[in-house]
Amino acid sequence: MAALDADKPIQLEADGRVVRITHPGRVLFPDIGATKLEVARYYLRVAGAILPHLEGRPLVLHRFPKGLGGDGFYQKRAPKSRPPWVPTATLTSPANPDPIEYVVGGSPATLLWMVNLGAWEMNPWLARADDPEHPTHLVVDLDPLGGEFQEVCEAALLVRQELEGCGLAPWAKTSGKRGMHVMASLPRRMTYPEVRELLAAVGRTLDSRQPERFALEERIRNRRGLIYFDSNQNGYGSTIAAPWSVRPTPTATISRPLSWEEVARCPAPTLFTIRTV
Repeated sequence: MAALDADKPIQLEADGRVVRITHPGRVLFPDIGATKLEVARYYLRVAGAILPHLEGRPLVLHRFPKGLGGDGFYQKRAPKSRPPWVPTATLTSPANPDPIEYVVGGSPATLLWMVNLGAWEMNPWLARADDPEHPTHLVVDLDPLGGEFQEVCEAALLVRQELEGCGLAPWAKTSGKRGMHVMASLPRRMTYPEVRELLAAVGRTLDSRQPERFALEERIRNRRGLIYFDSNQNGYGSTIAAPWSVRPTPTATISRPLSWEEVARCPAPTLFTIRTV
């Protein structure tokens, strides 16, 4: 886009709706020069892949209005100035009885509207808005704690084995940063405490077999060479970056799903960006 047109709004069509993109030439990722328009077009390309992971789920907006070079902040409440076609759901929580109206994912137009807000990282709940007490998935976040990504891949394969032993069908994705998320659909209606109890047992098993590989407690997470088995995100209202979501990194990496064959080959997570997918 020519510099002269950088601030001129444009309109993009998504699923029969026209969405206005203001400041399309605004640079969101200064290190690579990626603009708001480039991010919007990325989401149009991957809409068919990412939307099943957002549909019907409350979203927490992670906003960077001025791009990665500016301040970012999280926003739970849906903006009052949203278009009438942006779906929302009003929910409460045990910790906060005050109702909060969340944006609910599910359409390409909503993706574009969020990008225009500066909310280009997609963070859905593990549960759907119509049944917020019961997650549809569980997640284990594997953090290398200063080690190499190869160690994360090896740990993910071990987590896979344990989850399969629990009767689950796990799958993996890069976190978009240094780690990996191992996720699994839940075959029955489970509460968050039940999920955490299950994962605590899985973590204890892994730690007992390979204490030199896994760390289960946050207090020892800085011990170099261990992989932090983090299941703390399995709680009411907690979110995880969606598969195919852009992450706030200098090179606009994404959280990319991997086959288990790919996990065994262990490609560098930095390979997956809005420009390479």
